[in-house]
Amino acid sequence: MAPYTLTALVIAAAAVTGPALAAEPAYVGVWSKRMEHCSTKQDKPGAPMVVTEKGFDQHDLHCSFEKIAPVAAPASGSPAVPELSVLANCEWKGNATKMEMTWSVSGETLSITDKGGITQLKKCVKPSPATGTGKN
Repeated sequence: MAPYTLTALVIAAAAVTGPALAAEPAYVGVWSKRMEHCSTKQDKPGAPMVVTEKGFDQHDLHCSFEKIAPVAAPASGSPAVPELSVLANCEWKGNATKMEMTWSVSGETLSITDKGGITQLKKCVKPSPATGTGKN
């Protein structure tokens, strides 16, 4: 096989598999203050926050991300948990508003800091499917 052909195959393989290997951001998922609210439907108060790479929804609050950027580490070194500066275009009960927040994820906890203070949410985990009844 000619060298340029092998190179072309490697480049083509990287192009096909590259995006598929990209990791999902840690903030993507379903988050709630209380685990019993993880299964609450979005049309009910107490519904969990559903976060995608493009925005989030929580009951009457619907937001699309305008900008997400890493917060610069302090001069003394890197923060214990990396932080993101989040700017979102939101709609709350039909009223448009912008939200500025700082997000950080540590393990299964999403911390959101805004002008109202800090809110900590836990990641909702889907129950694993039953493996069987043990009866044949």
